[in-house]
Amino acid sequence: MKKNYVQEAIDKGKLVRDQVANVKALVEKTGESISDDDAKWFVSAYKKGNTTAVATAEIINQKEAERLRQQELEWLENERPLAILDKAINKLQADIDEWAEDVKKDPFYKLDWSTGTFKTAAKLQVYRHIRRWLENHETQEGWAEIEGEISDRALSGASSPRQSTSTPSNYAHLCETEAWANAARRSFSDSTIGSIKYWFRRHAELTKEENN
Repeated sequence: MKKNYVQEAIDKGKLVRDQVANVKALVEKTGESISDDDAKWFVSAYKKGNTTAVATAEIINQKEAERLRQQELEWLENERPLAILDKAINKLQADIDEWAEDVKKDPFYKLDWSTGTFKTAAKLQVYRHIRRWLENHETQEGWAEIEGEISDRALSGASSPRQSTSTPSNYAHLCETEAWANAARRSFSDSTIGSIKYWFRRHAELTKEENN
């Protein structure tokens, strides 16, 4: 099969442009700047094992790692678990308030299509429970206990579903069980709880690094 030299040249050119763009982006993140020609030299020199280019790459990567670490430390400080929960609670409450206003305008239609609101209200109920538990236990140990409580609620709801004569009541409790189950899962089925789990995990890891 005949080799397509034109396409190969195009691909190599694109690769170099991408590499140059990546170098410029990394350098700019350190607060410095670099011209296209210097970035091209850097890419070429690095591939050839030029000691200056290799050493510079290590410095750039180290500065980028420090920048990302500082960014994460700021996130851990500013977005504490209670703040993450409060943001989610406020958003859910706003959704419920908006739905309530719409009910006043067209009650039958909004109630006819209200299954999503059951889920929103159930999640809000669960978050408020978790917030009360977390309020005085915003620690790694406290969160471990809370995760146990969350799992217990999920298992309890699944093993003993509501069986009243009220269909809406049964559905509301089913939605609550689903919300507890999503919060209990190890995966990020619930992005808010997932963020809190990540916060505690990274906080513990960084604390351990600093102590070593």
